Amino acid sequence: GMVVYYVLILLIFFVFFIVFMIKQKKENNDREEELEQEQVWNRIKHILSDFTIAGTYYRTQEEIFCAENLQIGEELVLEKEPTNEFDKNAIKVLTEDGYHIGYIPKELCRMFNDILVGCEYRVLVNKIVNASSAPYVHVKVEILDE
Repeated sequence: GMVVYYVLILLIFFVFFIVFMIKQKKENNDREEELEQEQVWNRIKHILSDFTIAGTYYRTQEEIFCAENLQIGEELVLEKEPTNEFDKNAIKVLTEDGYHIGYIPKELCRMFNDILVGCEYRVLVNKIVNASSAPYVHVKVEILDE
């Protein structure tokens, strides 16, 4: 009788031990996943902390003039352009008073169209580097709801 009792106790202990180990493993996986997501998010934020608007060169003289005269910290407006014949994911960049100064770079459009959906953010002028035909407009995205 006593042996059966001990075997049962061992068995119960063993079951508890396995359940505990599985739980630990799951917690570790969750933590790793959280860290990975955090790393991805940090990389996204790093990319969005400074990039150059595309296609400024192709705007009208008036629009280029507006781009040259932007102020650091000035807020810009993004507008999707699904009718764009080259890229249906295109996103226009406008000044607050509606001058179209360029586009979000093609390789970043998915970030705005997918990842930042539902996020609240502001797009701000970070730096203007004047060049002969059109300025390089650097922007940064501030993500507000964290």
